[in-house]
Amino acid sequence: MFLDMNDTDRSVRGLREIIRQLLQEHDLDRFNSVEADARDDGHNVATSIATAIDALAEKKYCPLGTQEELHKEIKGLRKTCNMTVAEYATKFEDLVSLERWILPDDGTRMGPAEQCRYFNAGMPRQWQMQVVPQQVRWTDRLWLQDRYAVRASRPADPGGKAKESQEKDGGKDAKE
Repeated sequence: MFLDMNDTDRSVRGLREIIRQLLQEHDLDRFNSVEADARDDGHNVATSIATAIDALAEKKYCPLGTQEELHKEIKGLRKTCNMTVAEYATKFEDLVSLERWILPDDGTRMGPAEQCRYFNAGMPRQWQMQVVPQQVRWTDRLWLQDRYAVRASRPADPGGKAKESQEKDGGKDAKE
């Protein structure tokens, strides 16, 4: 969780205050105005903050090539041994969500199938073979994430040695 925040109303209000402390002059005025308008329109605090931040981003400029660098980072993300599938998915989603800040002139966003392909590529090789058959093309990343979470909950069997030893023991028992 970023800055020890969660999705409670108190935490979201704290985020709003942090944003206000970071903004200056025109950006602060624009943020306050758009955020207040969104709340007046009946949006909750979190949605009104997102709307205000989006309004600020309309005026910002990301240089051409930013999307390519972001995609490289997404493609390079890997699940580590001490990371859960949910933690990996959160990091992946955080990176993918940054695409909304990039101007359309910088290329096209990753589609669902491409997101699934790179999400899958970041998982351990052994898991990939068990979760995603070669011929299948995934388009639902949340479903794919759930499949990996199920796979992660199974005990590890490095190289299938347990099965081999059972077969060897079974073979000896059958001969005796």
